[in-house]
Amino acid sequence: MPLFQDPQTSTLMYHYMDHVADLLQPVLHPMNPWRTTYFPFALEGCPELFLSQSSFPSSYASIALFHSLLSSAAFHLRNATGDSKKFYKLGLQHRAKSLRALNAALTCPNESQLYTVYLTAMLSLVTIDTITGEDTDFPIHLKACRQLRKPPPGTLNDTSRPVDTIFHFLSLLARTTSLRPESCPEPPDSTRLFDQVTHFSSDERSIEHIYGITPKLGNLLEKTCQIAESLTVYKGNQIPTILLTMSEELKYELCAWDIDSEPFYSIGPEHGTMLEIARCQARAFHSAVLIFYYRTIEYYNPINLEDEVSFIWKNLTTAEDLKDDFMHGEKRAAPMSWPAFIAACEATDRESWAEWWTRVQGYRVGNFAKQWRVIQRLWNIMDNDETSKSWVDALKRSGELILPI
Repeated sequence: MPLFQDPQTSTLMYHYMDHVADLLQPVLHPMNPWRTTYFPFALEGCPELFLSQSSFPSSYASIALFHSLLSSAAFHLRNATGDSKKFYKLGLQHRAKSLRALNAALTCPNESQLYTVYLTAMLSLVTIDTITGEDTDFPIHLKACRQLRKPPPGTLNDTSRPVDTIFHFLSLLARTTSLRPESCPEPPDSTRLFDQVTHFSSDERSIEHIYGITPKLGNLLEKTCQIAESLTVYKGNQIPTILLTMSEELKYELCAWDIDSEPFYSIGPEHGTMLEIARCQARAFHSAVLIFYYRTIEYYNPINLEDEVSFIWKNLTTAEDLKDDFMHGEKRAAPMSWPAFIAACEATDRESWAEWWTRVQGYRVGNFAKQWRVIQRLWNIMDNDETSKSWVDALKRSGELILPI
């Protein structure tokens, strides 16, 4: 039985549910938040349901989310149908409607559920950027999420926490490729350095099936970003002993990490193949954090990291092979690409990475095509500019703004 009166709306919403929601996380899982949270909230803003409507008017945030989901679906169909002008036009129309509705929404929702709807609507605009690969508005949307007044601690529920996790993780990845890294305004001390860091709670395990990593790995990257950003204050001047000590402690923690110490509580052994895909993703992510540590904290160390690069390629390739076997070649459950972006930028053996990035274009996610273009540009800069000592320097020189997700 169709849910929607308008056939066009029906086509886009079913495509979102059947394809786009799965693309946004690396494993198939029943608690996919783009299906279990985004979609129900979007239905509240849909004027075309055959089902009975609530007596309360739809919030502008729900309306924004509804049009944002339609936009994501339209842009993905554009990618999958050979650059269809029809779906491109629909994508633009629904994105414009989403932005208008969000601009009309209240800026300070005061209930936890309203907070979640607003946060979801803003994050859905980042999803549009991910699907198109053509826009660089994600910093604006993430900044708006940060400015959203958060409800008191302890009031977030099982629906809110995964959405909060998505926001914090996307913000974290944006920091790793920021052209203007955040910096600590004052010399840090041991008690203050991580005061403002939002660690991923060990009680909230949704990050496992949403991004294929664990809370501990998320925290390791967050610590790496925080120390790297603090080091920008000194710019070659004498670095405080406490910061050097914390860097060494972080490196020890990174080197001591082991996949066997990481139980994936939200992806049990009954998920079989999905669990192994997540473990591949986690191993690749860990090696990418290690590369990021050396290139942003111990940037003066000319260490060769090709073993880490090869390890990432091996695990991400294994994950893709497992998905092809399980899904019979159907391109669903796209990889979380940050490890592949970091590794490809670092790689000297580039042919294997060219093959990997070509392979994942089959997901028809525009951001994958954009990342591959940026990687090739960084390779060219590093090959021809002697002042670029690493891909981190090359990225700043390129001026490319990218969210590697």
